[in-house]
Amino acid sequence: MSDARASQSPPPGVVTLPTAEAKISAASSAALLSKVQDAQSLLFYAAEAGIEVDDGIRRDVLSAAADIGAYSSPDAAAALVAGMTRLTRALNPVTALSLATCLDGDEVELTVKVYRRVAIFLALLIIPISLVTFVTTSISEATLKDITDANALAVKLTDEESSPKTQSQQDAQGKSDRLPREINVIRDLQALAGTTRAVDARARQLNWFVANIVDDPFAADRKNPEAMREKFDLRAGLPNLSDALRDRISNFQLVRQFAQSTRESISTAYGAIAVGILPVLYALLGAVAYLLRSYQQQLKDRTFTGADNHVSRFVIAAIGGGVVGLFTNFTSGNGAASISPLAIAFLVGYATDVFFSFLDSFVQTFNRGSAASGGGSPKGKP
Repeated sequence: MSDARASQSPPPGVVTLPTAEAKISAASSAALLSKVQDAQSLLFYAAEAGIEVDDGIRRDVLSAAADIGAYSSPDAAAALVAGMTRLTRALNPVTALSLATCLDGDEVELTVKVYRRVAIFLALLIIPISLVTFVTTSISEATLKDITDANALAVKLTDEESSPKTQSQQDAQGKSDRLPREINVIRDLQALAGTTRAVDARARQLNWFVANIVDDPFAADRKNPEAMREKFDLRAGLPNLSDALRDRISNFQLVRQFAQSTRESISTAYGAIAVGILPVLYALLGAVAYLLRSYQQQLKDRTFTGADNHVSRFVIAAIGGGVVGLFTNFTSGNGAASISPLAIAFLVGYATDVFFSFLDSFVQTFNRGSAASGGGSPKGKP
């Protein structure tokens, strides 16, 4: 031991100077001070939120914020950084960046304003399209019902006129009239005339929604009220019921063709919108609703950073909305409730997990169907 110490001591007559303590560089010291200031903001947040922090960490951070030079040695700086790491882990997901961003009202307002405007823009598209689609669908269904009722009345009156049990009569002008002058016959004629007028009115409404692309068979007489009354109203006194029936059926056939053509145009135009465009718009609106709600929660939890990396969510929402539009109806898990495709599209945008669960359920259904039909591995092989 004495030989080892003697070998380490300086030779006689040599004067030694005390070695200076190692220090971190000025750049490292400046970077450390910046991180200490971030840790200080986390300390203040912990105090406001009532979160317990180790006394040593709190003391070291506040001391370093007052005098960073006291932690200029590598060992002291390393101990300080270790304490700051534990502090950050304890307050996760709150960070110094999120605290600073939440305090910056301009940054918050800028981010939220963008998505608020997107939501308003989507709403301005969706609401008119949805209203027009709903109105045209309702008118189209009512038109189909009236056509069905008028067809039934026309068949009933025609059968009654051609029935061998019906006695032929003559009107005041000596023309044959095979329809009996009974109250139920007159009532059916009036119902046929009224239904024809209703179908014509609805067909004109539907034609307006497709820019009047369907030719109106009565366009030349629309401005002549007297001519329109002769075509759609029964003559006063009903001098000949058979003539009135033939006139009503002839006009009804023209109106029916007009109405069916407009219904086909509506079905083509607005059906494509309802299947291909509306689901995508609803899915995008769901994505925006999710982000706005998420930002509101982040501001409350002080975790908002303003980072805008949600392009993939909008892409998934658009794809999901397009896929959902290919289906016509959905049921809940127990099969008791029916959910419209537009509602599913909104859910796809709001929660992308719904979209992937939807796809997984279909894949599993196909797999079960393939296994049940013997489409699995060959017999005798694993």
